Amino acid sequence: MAKQTKRSRRRYFSRPRRRSNGFRLSLPVAAILGFLPLGQSIYTGFNSGGITQASRVGLRSLTGYDTASNTWNWVYMKTGAIPIAIGLLIHKVVGGTLGVNRMIARTGIPFIRI
Repeated sequence: MAKQTKRSRRRYFSRPRRRSNGFRLSLPVAAILGFLPLGQSIYTGFNSGGITQASRVGLRSLTGYDTASNTWNWVYMKTGAIPIAIGLLIHKVVGGTLGVNRMIARTGIPFIRI
């Protein structure tokens, strides 16, 4: 008769999981860079006409609707919604799907993600 070996209890209970050591916050660079043209256009609008012009430029850049002339044009969004969408798309496709963020995390670079 074959000798029966004793099994450890570790097999039946949850095993410890490896945790990442270090700072958990990471900055998605591509997504943040998408907001820079919007910030620049709002800042320029604030310098030229105060808070009302800054809010008008911000609304026009994000939605494409100009409140001064009551018109909509997609070209208005070239400094707002379009760069934000491109930045989020790059973050999703390049960072997530292609696995670049995973490779960056494995190398130990602390704060930056694509």
